[in-house]
Amino acid sequence: FPMSVLEALSLGTPVVVTDSCGLAPVVRDRKCGAVSDTTVRSLADSMKTVLEDAVAMSRDARATATSYSIESVTGTLEAIYESVLESSTPRAKPT
Repeated sequence: FPMSVLEALSLGTPVVVTDSCGLAPVVRDRKCGAVSDTTVRSLADSMKTVLEDAVAMSRDARATATSYSIESVTGTLEAIYESVLESSTPRAKPT
């Protein structure tokens, strides 16, 4: 996961990512940045969108970064690990 994207978002800086990098679900097109395909025209349009809506996107950028804080991610990972451990615990056979 590119930390530079989260660092930018945490500072309220909207970002432009490509749809092939796996970050589209994080950026959510036109919420805290823009998602582009890899064509020059699409990248230029995405940059223009970010420049035009930077103030509104800035608030969403900070909120998005907060949802990936160490506290938030740790809680999610703990829940996943606990679920895996519970499902792999051998069960006593009924007698």
